[in-house]
Amino acid sequence: MNKRNLGILVGIAVLLVIVVFAKGIFKGDPKQISDSNADLKTQYEYIKSCNKPSIIVFSYDADCCPGTKQFFDEYNSKVKKLIKDYEGKFEGLFINIGVLTTDDQKLLEEIAKDNGASILPSFVIRDANGKPQKLVEGPFDEKEVRKFMDGMVK
Repeated sequence: MNKRNLGILVGIAVLLVIVVFAKGIFKGDPKQISDSNADLKTQYEYIKSCNKPSIIVFSYDADCCPGTKQFFDEYNSKVKKLIKDYEGKFEGLFINIGVLTTDDQKLLEEIAKDNGASILPSFVIRDANGKPQKLVEGPFDEKEVRKFMDGMVK
């Protein structure tokens, strides 16, 4: 093998390492609100056992057509603000289905089934015992959801 071919192979190897590393960094943490680096299973186990009301969001960071991207950007912003506003009163788990591994996709199916979610986007508000109390699928009325959440923390 000549030096040129060896240089090309080394360059490709370095690029692959950079891509894998960057993918890990920019993958996006499903529990973005809490800055946790835990995997989905660990995060869901925590949500189930925290003895605090919780909200689990099933959504997507769309990067396709402009209309879909705008819808999900607005939805995600709105729901993340909701979770942030109730920080300390509710635990939040934001599941971006677009960045899940194969194992996480299987777990996602279980989480969705356990909580009655069947469409994107949706979220479920659970009581302190982990029992789903309200399922919100698609666009939502923020005032109505806040009123419901306020009622759970009083």
